[in-house]
This record gives sequence, C-alpha cells and structure tokens, in this order.
Amino acid sequence: MSSMNNLAINFHAQGRYREAEDLQMKMMETRKRIIGEEHPTTLISMQNLAFTLRDQGRINEAGDLLIRTLEICRKVHAGNHSDIVHYTVNIAYTLATIDNRAISLYDEGRCDEAESFRAKASEIRKRLLDEESSTDDASMDNPTITSEESMELQETVVKLLEKVTGKEHEATLASMFYPSKTIYNEGRGRDVITTMEQVISIEMRLYGDEHSNTQDSIKVLEIFKQHVDR
Repeated sequence: MSSMNNLAINFHAQGRYREAEDLQMKMMETRKRIIGEEHPTTLISMQNLAFTLRDQGRINEAGDLLIRTLEICRKVHAGNHSDIVHYTVNIAYTLATIDNRAISLYDEGRCDEAESFRAKASEIRKRLLDEESSTDDASMDNPTITSEESMELQETVVKLLEKVTGKEHEATLASMFYPSKTIYNEGRGRDVITTMEQVISIEMRLYGDEHSNTQDSIKVLEIFKQHVDR
C-alpha cells in the first residue's frame, strides 16, 4: 500500500491528477474495507483524494469529502483534538477556494454558476458548524440562500476558526478575507476595504511586507479600491 501511496504522490506532483485519483480511490476503498472508515490512515486517504479533486477544479466534491473526514474525526475525538483542528483548517482553505471561484464567475457575468458555488459554500459551512441536525434537507441544498444567511454562516465560521486555531492563524485570515469579497458583490464595498485592511495589517505583522500572502492581499485590495472609488 505504501508503494501505491508514493506513486500517487508522484503522479500528483507531476500534475497527472487522474492517475493519482485512481490510485487514491483504490487505497481509500481498500482501507475502508480492511481497517474501517474511522481509522486515521483511512482518513488520510480520504483527505489526499480530496486534495487531488480540488487540484482538478472539482472543489465541490473535494469539500464534501473533507467535511466527511471531519464528521468522522468528531465522532472519534472530542474537543480541540489535533486531528479535528487539522481537518477544520483544510476545510477553511477549501472554502476560500470555493468563494474565490464564485467571485471569479460573478466577475465574468456567469451568475448562475456563481450562485451554485455560493450555495455549496453555505452547505459546507452549515456542516462544518455541525448544524445539520437543526437544518432540514431542503434548506441545506437550497441554491437561493439569501445573502444575509450566507454572510451569517461565513461570520460564524470565522468565529469557529478563531476558537480552534486562533485569531491570527492563516486559515482564519483567509476566512476573513474571502467572505469580504462576497460583501463586495452585495454593494458593501467599504466594508470589504475595512476587513481587508485588518487582515493585511495582521499579515504585515506576522509575515512582513514582502511575504507572498501579504503581497497578494495588497494587490487584491488595490483592485477593490479602484472599483469602489469609481
């Protein structure tokens, strides 16, 4: 099994994602059958497959699989176990990717597709917050979720990440930054700028002015300012 895993890693590094996916799917299913879905090694297989799906642009599938790993991990462990923190952070990064994709689609005028991604992000946030027991299935899959509901979910996820990883963890900052883009699409440009400036201030202190994270955030902020000042 280790040789298959190494081969899958090499395929992924070479951009041969479909071949990596095939191997990772086989390893995941084999481990589920032999050692069970709750075994840490099985969860790692699920996570690796999710990353390969994400890198192919199949971020909805990746998000679902990562959420499943977290749900299993929560069942096995309690509190802020290191594995729970790990999988929560992975989901936060995936949510940032989904949010970013939705914004790109909005900018391209592909609003129906953007709404689909926004609905998926809201669904994942609900599951991340373990709200499925208080949310009926219809609302979970509802593509017409309101902007206010979406923003409330995003803000709650930020609070969760602050609790689990800390206010200045990279995943928390990403969750603060990308939801602010959604605010921008609702015409609340000044709120966007305020949030982005807060994130950049923290990034400058943590990483320095020249760090790629800081520089990327500054570039996006400048673009937003140009739109808002028009």
